[in-house]
Amino acid sequence: MVKVAVDRSVGQLEVFKGNDFVCDELLVYVADRSPSLKCPLLEEILVFGAVVTLPDYLSKKPLLVLAELQQLRLLTLVAIFISKDELMAILDGCVHLELLDLKTCCFGFHVDNALLDKFSRIRTLELPDYYEHA
Repeated sequence: MVKVAVDRSVGQLEVFKGNDFVCDELLVYVADRSPSLKCPLLEEILVFGAVVTLPDYLSKKPLLVLAELQQLRLLTLVAIFISKDELMAILDGCVHLELLDLKTCCFGFHVDNALLDKFSRIRTLELPDYYEHA
C-alpha cells in the first residue's frame, strides 16, 4: 500500500510516517522515488530503536548521518544509545536545531560542560531524568 501511495505522489511526497511495517527495502523505495524527502531538506526526524537503519547511500555510522541534515529543526530520539561524540557532531552539524528531545530512554552520553555549551543554543531541550551531569 505504501509503494502505491508513493507512486501516486509522482515524486511530490513531502511527509512519510512509518511504524512497525517499515523495512530497509521500503525506505530505499520511498527515498528513490521521493526527491522532496531527500535528507538535506528534512526538518523533522523521530527515530525509534537502538539501531537506526538507513538506505545504502547513507551508510555511515547511522546516527552521524543526522549531523549532515543542516535544515533539521526538530529531532526526537527514543530508546537510542548515542555517544557524546555522536551527539556533539549532530549539534555541530544541525545549526538550525530548535528542539532536541532525548528524554525517552536515550542513554550512552555523559553531560559535561562542553555538551551543556552546545545545548545552550537549543530552544527546547528534553533530557532523560537520569542523565549524568559533570
